[in-house]
Amino acid sequence: RVVPNLVLLNRENARQN
Repeated sequence: RVVPNLVLLNRENARQN
């Protein structure tokens, strides 16, 4: 399951951005 990992990374990236 690599999709959930991407979602988590995307959320963290958006927060830092």
